[in-house]
Amino acid sequence: MPPCIHPSIQPTTTMTPASPITQPSPAIPVAQPPPIPHGETSIHASDDYSPAMEVPSNESESTGPPWLITLDSLIVDYEVKRAIDELVKGHYKEAWTGWGKVPKDVRQRIFTAFKGIYTWEPQHESSVLRHFSHEASEWLKKNLYLAHKLYKAPFPWMGPVVWEGLQRYWELEEFKRISEKNKQNRPEIGSSSTVIYRGGSVSTAVHRLRLAEELGREPTPKECFIRTHGKKDSTLEAGRATKIVEQFEKAIVRQMRSRRR
Repeated sequence: MPPCIHPSIQPTTTMTPASPITQPSPAIPVAQPPPIPHGETSIHASDDYSPAMEVPSNESESTGPPWLITLDSLIVDYEVKRAIDELVKGHYKEAWTGWGKVPKDVRQRIFTAFKGIYTWEPQHESSVLRHFSHEASEWLKKNLYLAHKLYKAPFPWMGPVVWEGLQRYWELEEFKRISEKNKQNRPEIGSSSTVIYRGGSVSTAVHRLRLAEELGREPTPKECFIRTHGKKDSTLEAGRATKIVEQFEKAIVRQMRSRRR
């Protein structure tokens, strides 16, 4: 399988133009991944909406054809996760207190925009939607927690009206009761609930290319994940990072078994 170059990496040239040339903006704005909090859980409604409900949309910022990804990419590829996060951020226009509270038509628009950037095998549609919804839900929950408990201030993508609505919700007795109940039921897992990106300012795609040069072959998604999230000795922190690799290995085993049938 040839190396996959992410659309956010622009090709270089040695030619000197006669006049300045304005480069197009990347499909997804570069943003540093925020820390993952260890508390606060939002209320979520059911996310089991059908992927067959297609809503035409021109909201994708991709300027080229969709890039083919696998189910593994949704688990280990930081660029894919960042694309989901940026799309959710760009569509967050009301005081939605969780992914399940986002109207179905808005969720579908976000997913349709994601399909304008990436594509996958048709048989993986439901699995991709499930992973997409999980990432979107976790990202929104995490950032609502940060704004509420840590920063006590809105993010730039939260408008004044949205922030006022969130503050009113957080002051409700029902929300406080549910938060306290979740706090009591939450196990003490500490830092094991976080996954730290250790690739610095270099994207996953660039790390993949460098690793391919070192190995003399295309690296596996697992090898790329260890390179970007592992420690200097190529080991992973116990906790969520290790669990992600275990899930990936189980997915490979299931795939091999299905091929033998």
